[in-house]
Amino acid sequence: MVTRTPNYNMIKPDQTDFYNVEDFNSNVDIIDAELKRISDAIGSGEAGDNILVRLNNLETKVGNLNNLETTQKTNLVAAINEVRQSVITHINDASKHMRAGDVAKIDGAWQKGVYNDADITNLSSTTVEKVWPFWYEWQDVASVETLVIQIPTEHFWGSIELVLTSVYSQSNAGGGAHVIYHLGAADGTQYVNEKTIVSISSAFAYQFHVGDAVRETSPNRFYIPITKRATGKNPLNVRLKINSTQGGAYNIVNNVVLQKTGQIIANIPIQKSRADEVYDLLFTSVSNGKAQVANAITGKGVPTATNAEFATMAANISAIQTFKYREQNFTRSVGSALRHEVEFLFDAGFPIKNAVIFCPIIFFNNSTANSGVTLGFMPNSSSYTRAGGSTSNGFVLCDVSPYFHSNPNFGTVIDGNYLRIRLTFYSNTDISAQTLSILVQAWGVM
Repeated sequence: MVTRTPNYNMIKPDQTDFYNVEDFNSNVDIIDAELKRISDAIGSGEAGDNILVRLNNLETKVGNLNNLETTQKTNLVAAINEVRQSVITHINDASKHMRAGDVAKIDGAWQKGVYNDADITNLSSTTVEKVWPFWYEWQDVASVETLVIQIPTEHFWGSIELVLTSVYSQSNAGGGAHVIYHLGAADGTQYVNEKTIVSISSAFAYQFHVGDAVRETSPNRFYIPITKRATGKNPLNVRLKINSTQGGAYNIVNNVVLQKTGQIIANIPIQKSRADEVYDLLFTSVSNGKAQVANAITGKGVPTATNAEFATMAANISAIQTFKYREQNFTRSVGSALRHEVEFLFDAGFPIKNAVIFCPIIFFNNSTANSGVTLGFMPNSSSYTRAGGSTSNGFVLCDVSPYFHSNPNFGTVIDGNYLRIRLTFYSNTDISAQTLSILVQAWGVM
């Protein structure tokens, strides 16, 4: 059985009823009409709609809801009035919201969106930095002018960090400089004053001179001069950072003054960063070292220029001839005879330049002896030097001679690292059986 809804009289078919499209469309029309009345009554709900105006409109349009009974309309109006009062109470309670005027005041206090060309950044009670543009204060391109940064402080322990940047303007001062001053002063006495150029561009170093910090006691201050050459009017950005051990950094920075004065440095020197100074010291050290090495190589017999490349020096060092020496003792047992030939092969381990063979004293049966013989040899020579031997002792005559042959392998000769030894011992009477001791000494270079 079909029934109706109590408020909008929409059709509610029973589960056993046949579905009727016309009944469905009738329900949709009723819903659409009521939704339109509600939308018109409460507004679109966008942020621009005033909530109190929308509530007033809703109260006015309650009477247009024809399907509501009078009592229902009265209850709805009362609910709307209750909501309105809650809204008014909230608006008037400053603890729960922020008025638009208050927002503007806060934005102004924070300088929100406002550019300040001399901004101060307070990082802590001991560290504060400030930035100044020094763009149009230079007056003459062709004059030497000086900017003085005056830093008023009576007692100061810490560091002052200066970062400068510039551009091309009549001359090239592109890049900038980063300079740190380590300072310490108290009661009119200066204890520390050191400047370190951390880095500086070559163009900036040519155009500007960043001076040392100067301590004054009347008035108490440090001042730092920055002098430009008489070749341009390059603008500067100056960022000053105070690192104060004792605090008070904000007050120091807040009282810093930039003042242009006359010429302080007429002939501006070219500055270098600490890294450049270290590089120069290293270059000088290496250059001096090369000269000393070159002189040492030359002293060893291989001429070497003081400005030679390291590769050349290394090759020349390898060409230095090193003195070498080696000796070896050979022994040979012989029987009783008028003549003995002995052969040895001596390996020096290096090319032999000179060699000496010391032959022993030879004993005979009657206990007489001849003096030893010393033989000297040089490469590529069939001649030799000798001393001793040929001792005439009554009827005894004994001597030692090296044997030479057209084939070097058969004679006594220097052959590279080797000394091939072939000696003949002879006498006019039998040489006693004995052990001959022969000492070989050789010299050379590599």
